[in-house]
Amino acid sequence: GMVRSPKPLAGLRVRVVERALAVRVRPEGQYMISNIQPGEYTLEIEAQGRRPPRRKITVPAANYDVELK
Repeated sequence: GMVRSPKPLAGLRVRVVERALAVRVRPEGQYMISNIQPGEYTLEIEAQGRRPPRRKITVPAANYDVELK
């Protein structure tokens, strides 16, 4: 997936709430989560000093992009 934000992406992590699984977001905004079974999940975007927004996703899907404001 891809995280897009007008703010710097350094230090961001994407967490799959239901799996207690988290990955770092690359500086260009890209992230990859492997070995997820089909179903409904909640992504939480963790950033230092910010309240983590949550987004619902369905696996499989065409993309898993997240837009932050």
